Amino acid sequence: MNNVFKIQINNKAEDIDWDYKIRKVKIDESRMFSNYVSDDMIKELWKQQSRISPFFDNGKKQLYYKARNIVFPQDKIGSKRFRNRAGDKLFQIGERFDLFKNKTRFLDLCGGPGAWSEVLLNLNSNVRGYGLTLKSENKSVMWYKKLYKSKRWDALWGDGSGDVYKDLSFLKEYNVDLVVADGGFNVNEKGVHLEHLQELFSARIIVSELLGALFSLNHDGDFCCKIFDTFSHLTASIIYLVGLCFKEVYIIKPYSSRSVNSERYMVGLGKKNNINNIIEYLEKIHSEWVNNLQLETLVPLDIMMEDKLFIETHKKQTEYLCKTQIHSLKKVMDLCETY
Repeated sequence: MNNVFKIQINNKAEDIDWDYKIRKVKIDESRMFSNYVSDDMIKELWKQQSRISPFFDNGKKQLYYKARNIVFPQDKIGSKRFRNRAGDKLFQIGERFDLFKNKTRFLDLCGGPGAWSEVLLNLNSNVRGYGLTLKSENKSVMWYKKLYKSKRWDALWGDGSGDVYKDLSFLKEYNVDLVVADGGFNVNEKGVHLEHLQELFSARIIVSELLGALFSLNHDGDFCCKIFDTFSHLTASIIYLVGLCFKEVYIIKPYSSRSVNSERYMVGLGKKNNINNIIEYLEKIHSEWVNNLQLETLVPLDIMMEDKLFIETHKKQTEYLCKTQIHSLKKVMDLCETY
């Protein structure tokens, strides 16, 4: 069963001053305590996550996988229809929101090796696709050879690197109906576990994917993007921006996304007209972002916090998915620690 949450917003793009002074901050744990869930709940989640680390650090990760597969047997099953579970996730999201209907062109951002492009091409023999992903010597994250052979799909490389942190304005010429984005990377540094801060480390790539979507999407086009925890003001403000740019915005945890992890997906349905001021604002942020500093929020905090409908719906999904993850991790780790 998919967990689906509609995020609602009272404000409109024209109600916000997009020239306000942005505050840059460092990545640290304190930014996760923003009152969308209780501090105690976040600390409990981190406690359960920390129980996994000794198994991976000491060469015993197979015990964790064994316990997880016993507690959640559906998680050990690969896709029966697509190349892998990533394909199942997109299919489940697409079925829930009708993302595959009446689409003629799509853009796959940060999608290497290409499971989502394959799904979209296989489901619609008339669709044309494009993909932009970071060039790498690691062949496992580069596009599948099958995609290169397709006459209905082309790889895009931007400045030659495929890097979404670089200038994305070239995407304006593609006029697609759907943008999907499944970007992510390892957030651990030199053996230090930083998974609990994954949403902060991932913010730059998510903002880049959003800008790429706004550049390339036609009016009424749809956007689907992987995100992680939603505790910080920064992540909340990204969701808020999507709500300003699209007619509807949802957070979904598809059935094939493991309940022990923080992964979830943000879906924007129906790109609005007259949002050039937001696109210009995001383009400026995108060009000025640096790795060791990021923004506290993309939307003035007073505007976001005064939007009671947004706060209510955002808190609902954040709390529910956090509770579910805590419960799932505890069940798996309680069993794992008996081995």
